[in-house]
Amino acid sequence: MNDMENKLAIGGPLADMMHACEHFCVVYCCGIYAFDPSAESVGYWMADVGREKAQAAQTQLHALIEQAKASDSETNLEVVLKYEWMDPVCGGHWASEKWVEVVTWLTEWDAALTAVLKQTK
Repeated sequence: MNDMENKLAIGGPLADMMHACEHFCVVYCCGIYAFDPSAESVGYWMADVGREKAQAAQTQLHALIEQAKASDSETNLEVVLKYEWMDPVCGGHWASEKWVEVVTWLTEWDAALTAVLKQTK
């Protein structure tokens, strides 16, 4: 497996949602543990941006989950978050976590987003 297969690039609406839920710490300090992937936090974000962006974020999320699951479970996955306002030169690398932790983390986001989308039909 090459390095590119171990990287999960997160941008667009999904990165925006995650940034809006960066409550516990800052991503560059605590990585995936800086976020609050709860339905409450995701709901506040969706109320601000609308259902269409939330659905786009979920589409991205499903693709990332499949990409992560297809990776070698014995390796770490590098999660790269690219906010629109971030200088592309400084990059976006912020976490290298165990495979199972990243898959679990992404699944938590999906559960929260699914709950919010169901509540707002």
